[in-house]
Amino acid sequence: MKKILFSISFIAAGLLPQKIQAQIVDKKTAGKDPAFKMKSSTIALGLGYGGSYDYLSSTKTYPSFNYIVDKAAFDNVGPGVIGLGWAVSMSYAEYSYYNMVSASWFNMILGFSATYHLTVLKDANNHFDSYAGVIVGTRYTSHNDPYLGSLNNSASTTNNFYPVYGLFIGAKYNFTRGFGVFAEAGFDYSNFRLGINFNKRNRTSTNK
Repeated sequence: MKKILFSISFIAAGLLPQKIQAQIVDKKTAGKDPAFKMKSSTIALGLGYGGSYDYLSSTKTYPSFNYIVDKAAFDNVGPGVIGLGWAVSMSYAEYSYYNMVSASWFNMILGFSATYHLTVLKDANNHFDSYAGVIVGTRYTSHNDPYLGSLNNSASTTNNFYPVYGLFIGAKYNFTRGFGVFAEAGFDYSNFRLGINFNKRNRTSTNK
């Protein structure tokens, strides 16, 4: 797992080649504030892919919808900033038996996260934000299976809660101070997710 996470981190760090970064970077803000600093906050909306919850084989899964919040909490922690936040993820999957009776799963995940954002690249490009994090939470699952319910003479719908935890790495690129895109990969509530992010990042005197 460590080798896989290292490989993913290396790929995420190279999402934007230096030549492309140099062309896109705003020279007026380069070398000033990092993309994520104290009093910064991010709200991200995205789709998640991957992640299996003991589904039956041949189950059809759909991308999950993710709402992610991350707020800077501790500054000057080594070469970076620590953020604290939370995430909500919702996903749906279905399975059809030979007699066309369908089973379905609905999952809702609530997790609390801690992230570490590197700020050492701000002088080269303060539009780019790379980070790693950990998440801990719970997953609510509603499983509806009329076929198995009829075979076992039991309720067709069951509801359960399961623990959720894992590691992830990610990268953001802010096209403007308040808007950008992000990508994350990890072993938590989905294997890969991407989307857009809305930022609140206060200016300092260095940006005047």
